Amino acid sequence: MNLTNTKKHLKLMGFKPKDGKEDIYVRKLYYKNRYVDTVTVDFNEKSAGHINWGDKIKNVGRETSSVLTKLEFFAQLYWYINLVESGYKPEHIEIEHEVQLGRKKGFVDILVNKPDKDDKGTDTPFMVLDVKTSGKEFDNSKNQLKQSEGQISSYFAISSNLQYVGAVTASAENDEYISSDQYIVS
Repeated sequence: MNLTNTKKHLKLMGFKPKDGKEDIYVRKLYYKNRYVDTVTVDFNEKSAGHINWGDKIKNVGRETSSVLTKLEFFAQLYWYINLVESGYKPEHIEIEHEVQLGRKKGFVDILVNKPDKDDKGTDTPFMVLDVKTSGKEFDNSKNQLKQSEGQISSYFAISSNLQYVGAVTASAENDEYISSDQYIVS
């Protein structure tokens, strides 16, 4: 991704240059017209654009997806925004959550925790989303999930409370960023 395309994708997701300058882009997140948090993308720190997921997000485990170098990372950003604006609290969402899968370690693209009754921080995994680029990569992940194969299917072992595992994608189409496909199982 070049800098021009990166900024074009961000604008399609509703990001705007901060104070009219092109070095920081911002996107305020709202749920039912109430301000929740702000996501920023800084082009000073890293030329590709570095995501600051906001002040309230619980955990960003691996920083690789916080640098907008691949279309998959744009889709991950889109789904994070979509989840928050659908009512999931940022403090219950984790990006690149590290998990032990047998002898190997893996990373969950997006993990949504279900808060305890009192919302005191004792979260349990509720939903796992594997974010892919649209097309072949998404289709492969969806097919593995359908057949209970691959890394994505092993995410059910994370917790007995996990209710949903899904493969999702998003892309720029017709001058907007949209969820171009999703496959979620319970």
